[in-house]
Amino acid sequence: NLTSTNGNLVTFDRGNLSTSFSGSVSTGNMTLSGQEIDVSSGDLTLDVAGNLLLNADGGGIYFQDGGTLIGSLQNSSSNFVISNEVADKDILFKGIDGSSVITMLSLDASAAGAAMFNTSVTADDFYTTASGEVRAYRPSGGSSYVSLYMDSGETAHLYNSWGGKKLSFTR
Repeated sequence: NLTSTNGNLVTFDRGNLSTSFSGSVSTGNMTLSGQEIDVSSGDLTLDVAGNLLLNADGGGIYFQDGGTLIGSLQNSSSNFVISNEVADKDILFKGIDGSSVITMLSLDASAAGAAMFNTSVTADDFYTTASGEVRAYRPSGGSSYVSLYMDSGETAHLYNSWGGKKLSFTR
């Protein structure tokens, strides 16, 4: 055992290749103290050869900016919960389409969670197009559908593809 000049205990154990310090350890602009890592400037990179595992027995991982909680990942009865912790702010899913960054999906907290997709939405028997047409396909499969859409003249159309019939409603 060694004692540092400031009175903190420093222990070296060569058998287990471990080192323990009482107080804090600083190197460059990074300080390790208790359960905290502080970086006074720049970024902090965690670079591992294998997987990076975050194991929080409290069930939550919290994201803060300047000390303000902005989001969290939670375990709630084994449900994976993604939360936006700021009132009336959206959750955005972004990606790169070709070379352009796009917002693929916005979940709008100020509109009770309304989902806004950048383009079409597809489900087993339901489809919406980029132009706003809504199609419901026959549950038995095939290509027959009923659609609802608006034209540029504010006329709504209900169309039956298997009979070729259209019903239009004008304002």
